[in-house]
Amino acid sequence: MECSKCRILPKKIGELILPNLCDKPKILFLLDYPSIEDANDNKILSGLNKRSAMIHGLIKDAEIDQNIISYASVLGCVTKSKSAILTTDYMDCGSRILNLIEEENIEVVLAFGSIAGRLLINKMIDKIDKVRGKVHDTVIDGTTCIITYAVSILTDTGCGGCNKNIYPFLVRKDIEEVLKPELVKRKLI
Repeated sequence: MECSKCRILPKKIGELILPNLCDKPKILFLLDYPSIEDANDNKILSGLNKRSAMIHGLIKDAEIDQNIISYASVLGCVTKSKSAILTTDYMDCGSRILNLIEEENIEVVLAFGSIAGRLLINKMIDKIDKVRGKVHDTVIDGTTCIITYAVSILTDTGCGGCNKNIYPFLVRKDIEEVLKPELVKRKLI
């Protein structure tokens, strides 16, 4: 779908937020939507906020070279209100990401949340825990994905009684799973 025909265009703030691609992308981290901080550089996860710090921190903790990972979001723009965005809006906008994955020959995608996961496997996801951490075929031949928790859950501080560190721990395991040689065919240095 063209942006000019988009239903959420009146709620859009700024320009289209572009994917943040490395030189030879083989691994893509796919989020559901960009944040207002990403609008400064018009690139996903380029702004300084909790989401960006959490993702980059998990990658660093796992001792992974950040230069081998590319980033994108299903929704291409920052909006005034997420509550007005329907699932169909995400899926319509996400078609540009599916094209990017195919054009760039991306082999593995780590999908953060049910929206990103649904776009890739073309199935409704009722509970992330049922699909999380498993390798899934995607709608694009030659590309697999692992679905993990949404970034918003990672940055939630939680209550005193819950184990707030469990989600970052599980996502880190998913990040490490994405990098396994059997999923990524090129040499990771």
